Amino acid sequence: MSFIEAGYQGVEPGDFVFHGLDGFAGAVGVSEDRGKVSPVYHVCNATPLASERFMAWALRALAANGFLEAYASSVRQRSVDFRNWTTFAGLPITYLPLDEQQRIANHLDEVFGKINAMLASVAKLKELLVERSSAFITAVVTGKKEVA
Repeated sequence: MSFIEAGYQGVEPGDFVFHGLDGFAGAVGVSEDRGKVSPVYHVCNATPLASERFMAWALRALAANGFLEAYASSVRQRSVDFRNWTTFAGLPITYLPLDEQQRIANHLDEVFGKINAMLASVAKLKELLVERSSAFITAVVTGKKEVA
């Protein structure tokens, strides 16, 4: 936590936020809460031609294939520096009709929600497997269970 808030900026629900240094890894999204973020974040609203959620998905896709890292290089290795808004504005994002952008963002939110739920289930099953295998090994080592 920083004790000095110089340069911090406000963020509102629905704002499009992009981490200026970790954008190469897809550090982008739409704020769900009101608060403050460090100066390394870019806080913006989409134009009337774009949905913030669609823009977030589009930038994550550009990050996933390495385009952002190559396009907006920085002095810091594996970072994306968009302090120059001209660089940011030059990103090759196709502006589909707004209703189509919202449909695509809704679909991606739904699919990734299901994937995240499955990953959470896998993590729980892995935890249970580790717990049971550990108990089994302990039982064998202490002689409480015999292995044929």
